[in-house]
Amino acid sequence: MKKNDYIQVDREVVKKMSEDIQAYLVENNLERVKTKDMMPFLIEKGYFPHDRKKGYPLRQILTDLKKSEELHLLPQAFPEFLELENKKTSTYWYFSPVK
Repeated sequence: MKKNDYIQVDREVVKKMSEDIQAYLVENNLERVKTKDMMPFLIEKGYFPHDRKKGYPLRQILTDLKKSEELHLLPQAFPEFLELENKKTSTYWYFSPVK
């Protein structure tokens, strides 16, 4: 079975991605967009070659930024946490334009 490899993304690329996401959200008057719904736009822009598991590559980047306390580089992203019985906390990521 192939292991899911994650290559850390350059922080300058994340800053550019943030600018593109902000423009996309504002132009399309969008609020609270799920990662899986943001992926087609980011693939079109060339940030990812393809999608896997409904936004998994983007969720990896967001988790990495959160762990390294650099989520401010992508201010449109925000996590929501859901605690389920007998399970660990699940994180759901959303995007909204910065006002």
